[in-house]
Amino acid sequence: MISAPPSPYAQGEFPLLISNPFVTQKMILAIHILCCFDSVTFYAICRSGEYLALTGDKLNGVEMIACRLATHYSLNARLALLEERLGKLITDEPSVVETSLAQYGDLVYPDRSSVLHRIDNIDRCFGHETVEEIIEALEKEAAESCDEWCSTTLRRIREASPLSLKIREGRFETLDKCLIREYRMSLRGISKHVSSDFFEGVRARMVDKDFAPKWDPPSLKEISEDMVEYYLSPLSEVQSELVLPTALREPYIYLENPALSYTEHESGARI
Repeated sequence: MISAPPSPYAQGEFPLLISNPFVTQKMILAIHILCCFDSVTFYAICRSGEYLALTGDKLNGVEMIACRLATHYSLNARLALLEERLGKLITDEPSVVETSLAQYGDLVYPDRSSVLHRIDNIDRCFGHETVEEIIEALEKEAAESCDEWCSTTLRRIREASPLSLKIREGRFETLDKCLIREYRMSLRGISKHVSSDFFEGVRARMVDKDFAPKWDPPSLKEISEDMVEYYLSPLSEVQSELVLPTALREPYIYLENPALSYTEHESGARI
């Protein structure tokens, strides 16, 4: 349940166990900025959300912990023990699960090559309101510092779909609102009403693999406010909006006799 978790189980929760790098390459395939980076949890720390969304860079598990995109990190040697522990739980009450995760968690820190050591650069360059201002800040920093990181970051942004770079909204919104907007923009992105950039990105990256997409519009200056607004506006009556559950169910208690399993409410009643 990620749409309405109680504090401290706030926005940005991900599947319980994941082992792959966390990445968004939506700019490369020409989809709008990933909505979960809009949520307040990530932005409370830094501007890494904008950086990841605009460049398609990836985070490993240790970096996800540092960014609060994940809550616990377990080394491979502990995963079997953790899986066994979770499998024996008779309830999914958050505090019980939290205790089990903490028992098999490891204290880890990003290595020296991590982009998270660039937080000052990221905050300085990506803390602007528009992508044009972000690019200008990166160009200025690259000229003043001759830092290869700035040049590489600029190249990644310039390779992306200009229209996708322009579509950004929702900072500090709740996760459920971000997901609803994400669904809305995804439908608009594949409609070809304004642009075919998504299909062009798939062609260039996954079909022909020439890695030379021909974006339309080809530059940021050719993108109008009406184009951006189309992606953000509510769906028509023909397409229904995404409906998410907003209430958190009570913890489930499992007993050996399924007929005796119950949900315990605050009132003390067992159902």
